[in-house]
Amino acid sequence: MIASSFGSERAERILKPVAASVALGLIAIVGIRWYAYQWDLHMFMGAARDFAAGTSPYRGQGLSFYHPPLLLYVYRLLTFFPVWLACSLWYVLKLAALWALLSLWDKHFVRIRYSAATITFLILAFNASIYSDLVAGNVSIFEELLLWLAFTNLLKARYWAFSLCLILASQIKLTPLFFAVLLVTATEKPQWRWLFATVAGFGALFSCNQWLQPDLFRQFWKVSSQLDERGVDSSSLLALTRDAFDRLHVVTQQSKLDELVYVLGVAAVGAFSLWLLVQYRKAVAKLDQRLLIGFACLIFALISPRFKAYTYILLLAPTLYLLQVSDWRRQVPIACAVMLGLALFPHAHSLLPMRTAFELFASYMPLIAAAVVWGGYANVMYEAVAAERAGAAQPLERAALADTPVDQGAA
Repeated sequence: MIASSFGSERAERILKPVAASVALGLIAIVGIRWYAYQWDLHMFMGAARDFAAGTSPYRGQGLSFYHPPLLLYVYRLLTFFPVWLACSLWYVLKLAALWALLSLWDKHFVRIRYSAATITFLILAFNASIYSDLVAGNVSIFEELLLWLAFTNLLKARYWAFSLCLILASQIKLTPLFFAVLLVTATEKPQWRWLFATVAGFGALFSCNQWLQPDLFRQFWKVSSQLDERGVDSSSLLALTRDAFDRLHVVTQQSKLDELVYVLGVAAVGAFSLWLLVQYRKAVAKLDQRLLIGFACLIFALISPRFKAYTYILLLAPTLYLLQVSDWRRQVPIACAVMLGLALFPHAHSLLPMRTAFELFASYMPLIAAAVVWGGYANVMYEAVAAERAGAAQPLERAALADTPVDQGAA
């Protein structure tokens, strides 16, 4: 045991600096090569210039602008600076937002021990979601910070602040308004008034798009409805469904069969999650809000029609939480089965029959990983319900995490 511990500590002393150097190197590369990377930022500024010149930025093809017109007023502020300064300022702000996000996770949701394993996880998890955001120059990291600020305020029962952060975050890509349901699902006493206030506040602010720029607002809806990104670009359930039908040569333009299957998938995930949530709320004496927030994040990832690589940043903290809260002594058979499945599953370019299935598996690995983590959360909640019904206390680590994040070294 002593020799094993000494070996682990020695390996950590070697691997941690290596992992940290890789992380810092990736950050430095993006900063140095600002002119080659951050293409989304260049697109945002180009759209703002078109807007200032009286031209529509909604081209609907290629690297086009897909955000609501209100965001053009924000991006226009960057056009007053030289390009190199605007890119540098944007990147520094993104790094500051990333630091704030990691600090929020560590303080309020899951204790982050920056070991070699944790740093590697943050670099590579969900198709390198953090790096994807930094290199693309997208606005996602700011959206994630607003969302986790909202979750933090939910833990502190500051519902007005939760609503404000969620209203602002939802103006960018609209779908985060889904998390308003936490006001009635992740609180001891459902906050129906704040739920209605959040939806009303979102509607009031979002309607400014129609009031200020009615023509651009109509174009925004038109190009958004035509957006069809798949695989690595958008690993979502709708994209997977469309890809599967296309590869099977099933025509769906007229029948909308792909969208029907997607709706059925969303209904299945939603129905099972709702049933489990109801059982959990009925059974446990004290809600684990962090568990419910993480569960909501996984549901959101599974049912969203569009989920870009950098949007998977949302799942990093919930995944770390699950790794820490799980009793791995009991989960070893499941973990071994998952690893065996990954090891045996053929490569995307395998010469074996059914190559289409292998290609889909490789292209939608982040979505599949999200489904596995969602299953892990469902298992934790089910075990909590079973323990309460059997009259047993919840495991110590879960009870501790319900009050304050605890590092158990799993991450």
